[in-house]
Amino acid sequence: MQGIFGEDFSLMIRMDFFENYLFLLLNRFSSMNRKVIIYDDDTDLLEVCSLILTARNFEVVLRDKCTEIIHDIATHRPDVILMDNWIPDIGGVKAIQLVKSSSEYRHIPVIFFTAHNNAEELAAEAGADYSLQKPFDISELEMVVADAVRRK
Repeated sequence: MQGIFGEDFSLMIRMDFFENYLFLLLNRFSSMNRKVIIYDDDTDLLEVCSLILTARNFEVVLRDKCTEIIHDIATHRPDVILMDNWIPDIGGVKAIQLVKSSSEYRHIPVIFFTAHNNAEELAAEAGADYSLQKPFDISELEMVVADAVRRK
């Protein structure tokens, strides 16, 4: 039976639906078993980021200080690290430099985020792979984390 728009149109709609479904399915499974460690002393921000990334099938580890950053990385083996600039103890810049100076962990993408107006400069100084300016949109967070995982 041919519809108003013809058989070709119906087949095109089904193919488009199938392609979108396949893309969503692959995208869902591509982030499964991915792990993120988030360092921030703002517990509200930790919770929000955790909810967002957990909904995207990431396993999320939360830390409100970076005293044990190398131990955390060795224990949890993250695919991505999110680091706040003003994290207590040594601070985000020094913590990232510590990670990036380690031959064992320098390959792990680090996303530096801060409310400071020169986020990109600080991220570059730290050796971070990405920067996010606070406040950021949920879509920005998702996009940067997805890109970091994809490039790892």
